[in-house]
Amino acid sequence: MANNNNHIIGKLWSACTTMMSDAGTTGALQYIQQFSWLLFLKVYEEIENNKRKEAEFEGKKYIDNIESPYRWSEWTDKKKNLTGDELMKFINNDEFELPDEKKIRGLFSYLRNLRNKSNATKTQFVIAEIFRNSENLMKDGYYLREVIDKIGSINFFSNEDAYAVSAIYEGLFNKMKASDIKPLAEFFTPRPVTEFIAEMCDLKIGDTIYDPCNGPSGFLVAAYNQLKGKVKGASDYEKLHEKTLYGKELKPMPFVLGMMSMILNGIESPNIKQGNTLATSLFSLTDADRY
Repeated sequence: MANNNNHIIGKLWSACTTMMSDAGTTGALQYIQQFSWLLFLKVYEEIENNKRKEAEFEGKKYIDNIESPYRWSEWTDKKKNLTGDELMKFINNDEFELPDEKKIRGLFSYLRNLRNKSNATKTQFVIAEIFRNSENLMKDGYYLREVIDKIGSINFFSNEDAYAVSAIYEGLFNKMKASDIKPLAEFFTPRPVTEFIAEMCDLKIGDTIYDPCNGPSGFLVAAYNQLKGKVKGASDYEKLHEKTLYGKELKPMPFVLGMMSMILNGIESPNIKQGNTLATSLFSLTDADRY
């Protein structure tokens, strides 16, 4: 597992060197912000592909949360040669004109408006919230194309741990630290610490778990991994995924990372809110706010 994660981190670090040449991504904060939405779209398509296969095996139909032509594999397809100014227009503009002169929403516009669909799913609401708080920071469509191709070459599902966001970011932060690029330590607790604390808590199905300074959801993911092996039946599954894990985060970037991390680790509708925990009066708490 570790070797595969090192391989992934190496490719992402190579993408960092490309970002260094772009006027919009000049430091650790920008690298992480840019990686976040790109990694999310890449990995989430792989998750949806797996869900589709499972549904087909059960004789059911799976409806994508991110539809064509906004699925990662479609707009990043090298055969379409979407690069340079056209790539930037597709990502950033409210409208984009296809080669057949048909106009569609731009990528970010589409993702931010998923919540407005008449039959929007909970996951689509979450995706819309993620992209409401995200932006494309890169300024040069050719450099961006290079970064996309490097991320596109990674197989995040070659083993069960390869797409654990916390592991990937941990390795990336270590690379930054070794290269004198200031990492985002304030947002991140190393995985061995979160896993140890979750283990010592001896968690049980039915517990409610809250991280008031959630960051990229490292503690909640560790708690989820401790609990998912204890699930016995549909009732336990529902409790774990919908009524167990809660968080709050003040800053937009770690809030987005936390939402993404939860989704990519199997929790499709995270109970994470954006706000200042310290601004909440303890005397005004309701039973729903207690954990």
